[in-house]
Amino acid sequence: MPNLDDTLLRIYQGLLDSDGIHASLSVVARALGGHLAALHDEDLAHGTSRVMASGLPERELTQFIADYEVRWSGSNPLMDACLPALLREGVQHGDAVLGRQTFVQSDYYRELLKPLDIEHSLGMRVALVPQSRFAVATFNRSRHARQFDAASVQLARKLRPHLECAYMLHQRLGSALAECASLRAALEHAAVGLILVNADGRIRTMNSAAEQTLERLNAGHLSFSGQLELKDRHAKERWRRALASGDASVTDPDSHEIRILDMDPKSSITLAGALLRLHRLPLAAPAFAQPGIRWVATLTELGGPAGASDGLRSVLCSVLGLTPREADVALALREHGTAPAAAKALAVAPSTVRSHLKSIFGKLDLERQSQLIQRIEQIARV
Repeated sequence: MPNLDDTLLRIYQGLLDSDGIHASLSVVARALGGHLAALHDEDLAHGTSRVMASGLPERELTQFIADYEVRWSGSNPLMDACLPALLREGVQHGDAVLGRQTFVQSDYYRELLKPLDIEHSLGMRVALVPQSRFAVATFNRSRHARQFDAASVQLARKLRPHLECAYMLHQRLGSALAECASLRAALEHAAVGLILVNADGRIRTMNSAAEQTLERLNAGHLSFSGQLELKDRHAKERWRRALASGDASVTDPDSHEIRILDMDPKSSITLAGALLRLHRLPLAAPAFAQPGIRWVATLTELGGPAGASDGLRSVLCSVLGLTPREADVALALREHGTAPAAAKALAVAPSTVRSHLKSIFGKLDLERQSQLIQRIEQIARV
């Protein structure tokens, strides 16, 4: 008889292992003298069954799982015979409910179990929610081993609540990890830049949108120490003060909004740049946050005149053949109506706007600003 306390400890420690619930199943299998453990997730309402197993070489294990799910799902005579007791009492073994002659003559035994040297099986119900769906862990002994006796069943009854708890934790952890992976993927592909910041101000990670925005604006980079080095000294100082301000996001909303200018030396027009907003994480941090992360920063590229769509700007460039600066001017004229107003919005001289407008007229074979606006509206509607 194995040491019960040690076995229970290793059931829960198994969840911390890279194999997760497989390690916990192996612990119980060893305690019960079995050489193969399997976990059956049965859905009676839909007639489906999934199985995971441990205790065989990888190739044999893969083949066993494939054979079971393809051919024997719903046609398992051991499960059928043990099911009433499993649902009612939580533990049952095949020798108690299925005659040996009937069992060894079944296709299930001859084709699936016998090649794996399995003749004695004991099951533990580890989940029953709702009634039509349940999970059973099975532990299997060789034909050369003795049957599961009363002492084995008694031990199984003591271990079952703990394996049931371990399975529940496994399910919840798997669900949390799946949600975390989904959230990470969503963050990585988000249109807005996202930056995770440690309590000491070092950048833990940033998504592709944030990296591309900083690169496009030539606004800053990560230092070797993980600090965000902004080129604009005013933005750099505001970033430093925001990180040091503790609860600034609560007491002073404006103190953690930082305007980042376009520092691209090739720009003939000073664009609006980007807006960096720093948000302190709540105490109940979301799943994507790792220990030590205190802030989430969003980086939104303003990308030109107020109200201009990045998508429309891209279309003007790709469809009409305008340069990014000409597209900015066209959209500013659409938004503000006159060259002086557009120039003010873009922080350039009116003559610069007129120069770009002349170039646009030449490319599009236009003569009047109204024709340009009409062309933009047609594209915007599409």
